[in-house]
Amino acid sequence: MREGYNTANVRFIEDDTVQEDDINQLNTLHQSVYSEASSWFNALRSVFRSRISKHYGGMPALPENPLESPDGPGWTWWLLAVLPVAPRAQLECMSMTSLRERLLFPRRCLRAASES
Repeated sequence: MREGYNTANVRFIEDDTVQEDDINQLNTLHQSVYSEASSWFNALRSVFRSRISKHYGGMPALPENPLESPDGPGWTWWLLAVLPVAPRAQLECMSMTSLRERLLFPRRCLRAASES
């Protein structure tokens, strides 16, 4: 608090640069996780899909080039917001600087959700 206002120090997080050798593998992982996420979302009861869509919007489309955005594909942030995971886990994922790791996190969550 400073003069009655909340203040904070902000540190911007930048993604690690993807190596040329990893691009094809990362694109494959990206498409695979998107497919799993889309299947999970479409398998939800319609009332849950409707509530999510009203609050967060529908599931974003798969971008043609997931490496185009310096923050990674937008659908990953949408998915992180709608997955039923603890806020602490969401924060951990948001702070990851590796797109590969940010894709593997929701994959683990989606697979755990489908097993329960």
